[in-house]
Amino acid sequence: MKCEPGAQRTYDVVKWVRSRTDVGTPHLGAVVVVGTKRRPKWAILACPCGCGEILNVNLMRSHRPFWRLWVSDNEVTLRPSLWLRHGCRSHFLITDGYVDWMGSEEYLDWPDSNASD
Repeated sequence: MKCEPGAQRTYDVVKWVRSRTDVGTPHLGAVVVVGTKRRPKWAILACPCGCGEILNVNLMRSHRPFWRLWVSDNEVTLRPSLWLRHGCRSHFLITDGYVDWMGSEEYLDWPDSNASD
């Protein structure tokens, strides 16, 4: 799939698994949550731009950085925003299953990871 930051996307499938070995490859629009509803550990999802990158989002407060996850009727909210610093450099929020893209101009000026300091 072509990388399309800003495309209208939703996450409307939530799958809960106990172990990362049970995750597989999530399809666009699905979030796989590793752990229990009481103690989620990871949210695994495909980047909403369609680049194919699989995002492993830490939900454990004991590790930094961490994100907060809310699920209601298969509608996912994830906070704070996700900002990829390499690859497609997408920056977005997920609120009630909908992707809210942050301004694209913000990350175009980032230096490449291979740039010298």
